[in-house]
Amino acid sequence: MVKEAAFKVASFVFIYFLLSSNYDYSTEYLHMFIVISLMFLGIAAGYCLRNLFSFTYISKTIMITIYLLLFFLGLDIGLNE
Repeated sequence: MVKEAAFKVASFVFIYFLLSSNYDYSTEYLHMFIVISLMFLGIAAGYCLRNLFSFTYISKTIMITIYLLLFFLGLDIGLNE
């Protein structure tokens, strides 16, 4: 019951802001909204799927990805003049 409610709320919020006529659709805000919406949809999907699948390797994969992103961020900052 809670899983379906969380998914319905996340879907409603996503569709409401996407179709709202008062929302400013400039590029900066649209990208920010997409990233935040994907994060919340991922949380809802993970909550719904946590008992169906065993994602034991995800933790290590996420840590390696974060380390690589930090390395490339440092590389990019170091290459700026």
